[in-house]
Amino acid sequence: MALTDTNGLYGAIRLVEQAKQLGIRPILDAELTTTDHRAVLLAKIPDGYANLCRVLSERHCSSSFEFFASVSRYRAGLIIFTDDKTALMAWVKDSRQDL
Repeated sequence: MALTDTNGLYGAIRLVEQAKQLGIRPILDAELTTTDHRAVLLAKIPDGYANLCRVLSERHCSSSFEFFASVSRYRAGLIIFTDDKTALMAWVKDSRQDL
């Protein structure tokens, strides 16, 4: 079960509570958006959840938030979906540099 909020984890506590009652594992995720870009970030593991929180905190707290750089910096433990070709190409290039 998943609940995808935009630029936050506003329903995460309720989601976790409901999933626990049903005996299923929740998927914690969020849609990260800016004026020009968007992506859905799903946490695969606890470290991914921590990184998701870091990206969302940067999104809200940094006046110089950089969409591509923030996701690249904190992508460990996340599954990323996007229909944003520019974002996809930036992250593929960044991933190749990590090899």
